[in-house]
Amino acid sequence: MKRHSIKIPAIGTYLPVDRQLNSKKAEKFGYDSNFLNNKLGFTSVALKGKEETTLDMCVKAFENLKQKIELNVKDIQLITVISQNPTVNIPHTSAMLHNILELDKNCMTFDISQGCSGFCHAIQIVHSLMESLGYNNALIFTCDTYRDIIDENDHNVSMIFGDGGAVTLLSRDINQGYSLVDATFGTALGSYDCLICDNGLLKMDGRRVFNYAAQEVPKSIQLILERNEMSKEDINLYLLHQGSKFIVDSLTKILGVSPHKTEFSSSKYGNTVSSSIPILLSNHLGNHAKTNVILSGFGVGFTWGTCLLKHIKNEEE
Repeated sequence: MKRHSIKIPAIGTYLPVDRQLNSKKAEKFGYDSNFLNNKLGFTSVALKGKEETTLDMCVKAFENLKQKIELNVKDIQLITVISQNPTVNIPHTSAMLHNILELDKNCMTFDISQGCSGFCHAIQIVHSLMESLGYNNALIFTCDTYRDIIDENDHNVSMIFGDGGAVTLLSRDINQGYSLVDATFGTALGSYDCLICDNGLLKMDGRRVFNYAAQEVPKSIQLILERNEMSKEDINLYLLHQGSKFIVDSLTKILGVSPHKTEFSSSKYGNTVSSSIPILLSNHLGNHAKTNVILSGFGVGFTWGTCLLKHIKNEEE
């Protein structure tokens, strides 16, 4: 019997229903409606409940996943949580999730401290572990409750980040979904402080973040295309981290691809950090026409990660 490839067949998501409108803040900070709608792009951001934690949001994302796909929790052999805002520092959030979800005792658990490029990092890490250990099913949770570390009077961050979570299933047991073809990663020298939590509050140099993204992300995408002997036209969809509408639009122009092949769809809930890309990808899992997909996350570190995915339909035994 042929061993099935590892695929992403389903993604569960969770976005809190509460929203903080940005119109009054924009006025307070001296920004006009053109800046809010066409540059920043976030007319509102998602707000978690006051007592809601990263752990809670991961559980809600998992509940959404179960509505999308039949899943036996005893078949899960690995879970990881990508977050820079864990519920507690010790133990790791994935161990707490393991207990709540009542997973098998032989299930591997670990967390990854990463931000906006974290999902791409996690796909490669988990995929490699599944290959080397012969695992069939794994879950990647992403959740960053940045609102807990936001100074609402800081114009650099207070209108950008929203709360959200996602959980991505990687499985051999399902015969269709997106499979990882290749990935590339990097960290810019001397860049770690362009986005930093200082004395419990998030600080961001937006200009530096944009410059790093404009310099490194297109080169990362071009590298992965060349390595796989593909052209920009061979890619059906580019899912870029939702840092802002301006960043997505600028990268689309630098890449020289049609705006129809990228998207900015987070205007109502904000930049959800590590959950940004899986939330986007969740909307395309049933679209078999999008055969070749590029994912590119970038941010804290300053780090980036680019993954090439290929849709596999009805993989045979």
